[in-house]
Amino acid sequence: IEISQELKEEGLARDFVNKIQNLRKENQYEVTDKISIQIKSDDNINTAINNNLNYICTETLASSLDIISEIGNGKAINVAINDEVNATIVLNKAI
Repeated sequence: IEISQELKEEGLARDFVNKIQNLRKENQYEVTDKISIQIKSDDNINTAINNNLNYICTETLASSLDIISEIGNGKAINVAINDEVNATIVLNKAI
C-alpha cells in the first residue's frame, strides 16, 4: 500500500491539531477561547499546514495561523508533531 502525499499531509495536519489542543489545555484556555498561532517555517510542515489551513483553524479555534521565518525566544515551544517532524510554535490567546 502506498500513501499519497495528500494523505500524509492530512495526517500531519491532524497531529498538529492534536498538539495545539494539548497546548491549549496546558495553558488552561477555555474551550471557547480564540487563539493565534505562529509556527516557524519548516519545509516538513509548511505545505501540510497551507493545504489544511481551514481545518486546522476551525478545529483549534485559531483566528490566525502564521508561518514565520524566525520566532523570538519569548513563549516559543518546541513540539514533536510526530516521529519525523518537530515544530517551534507560539500560542497566544486572541484578544
